[in-house]
Amino acid sequence: MPGPLLLDGKLGRQAAVAAVTPGRLVHVVDHLSKRRFLCDTGSTYSFIPHQSSSPCSGPPLRSAGGQSIQCWGEELLTIQLGDTTFNWTFLKAAVSFPILGIDFFKQFHLLVDSNSGLVDSRSLQLVAAASHPSPTTVARGAVLAAVSSTPPPLRDLLVSYQAVLNASGDLPPVKHTVQHHLVTTGRPVTARFRRLDPEKLAAAKASFAKMERQGIVRRSDSCWASPLHMVKKPDGSYRPCGDYRLLNTITQPDKYPLPRMEDLTGKLAGCTVFSKLDLKQGYNQIPMAEEDIKKTAIITPFGLFEFLRMPFGLKNAGMTFQRMMDHLVRDLGATVVYLDDMLVASPDMESHRRDLQLLFDRLQEHGLVLNLEKCSFGQPTVEFLGHTITAGGATPLTDSVAAIKAM
Repeated sequence: MPGPLLLDGKLGRQAAVAAVTPGRLVHVVDHLSKRRFLCDTGSTYSFIPHQSSSPCSGPPLRSAGGQSIQCWGEELLTIQLGDTTFNWTFLKAAVSFPILGIDFFKQFHLLVDSNSGLVDSRSLQLVAAASHPSPTTVARGAVLAAVSSTPPPLRDLLVSYQAVLNASGDLPPVKHTVQHHLVTTGRPVTARFRRLDPEKLAAAKASFAKMERQGIVRRSDSCWASPLHMVKKPDGSYRPCGDYRLLNTITQPDKYPLPRMEDLTGKLAGCTVFSKLDLKQGYNQIPMAEEDIKKTAIITPFGLFEFLRMPFGLKNAGMTFQRMMDHLVRDLGATVVYLDDMLVASPDMESHRRDLQLLFDRLQEHGLVLNLEKCSFGQPTVEFLGHTITAGGATPLTDSVAAIKAM
């Protein structure tokens, strides 16, 4: 089988479920097994989820983000999409969704239409209608996928912390008392809105509608206004950010320190079991101080919005977040934190279960929730802050040092 796996950045060992964005990706239903298949034109191969304690027997696979994906060979399956039956050989791999890749589409002359589904490229007739999951269905599927891919001694622990795993998919009300303050000098900063091309405009409207529904932003009459900037993510979608450069120039600095990787990895001696945890929209889980909400206002072609939760791009946002997380794990010796990335390292599975439970208790107490597509529980090897973490220590990822080696 030639070459490494090329995925579109949304997929990985746990990422396949929760990264699905309704309206952007297409699912179709196999009428024989009733399973939903993700149609992914960025995936070189087609997959079915598989887990095994046996050594990997398939080809070496990597996601577009560089993460290794375990594979245990091939399996011939018969699936029925619409009224058509297909026989195809799938790779058995550690993914969360069944995936139809570019190999399947080329073989059967199929096109993926984000609105309608799978279309025959020769006749232009619809073969299988698209089946879009709701955000709640996607989030609950992510929980099930995370539990199923976790070692058995930890599965019941995950099931016990549904609030932390965030099966609803939305950010919950805040329980902690941390707020982000903007101490500024001088007059309010203002700007005109920037024009957006149709694709960015549609993405921006959808994002602000979602954030408004979740209580992250609200419509504003502020005298402050920073322009909207749309940042393209690796998966091709856009993240709306405020261009807060002018606001940041009049914001007093916070000198709270961020940890160094050398200090974090110094705590790993003697550890053999690791969990990597990531908070969902970490910054958005911290409220803005009421008197500073108006300063966060972003001007867009479709209105002025201000943030009730801490947005990306503000000066000192990282310091506020790190201060909260340091307080949260202050006496949890097995947990190290860099912003919203957490690593739990333990000498054995039994102690790892206790260490995870202590951290879950803290997260639940503070009302913080996880981003499951970036979490990995109870593994002998994890990737953390650009390093591979094992019982032997921390080594930089190959991709991280490739440019230096090439010099």
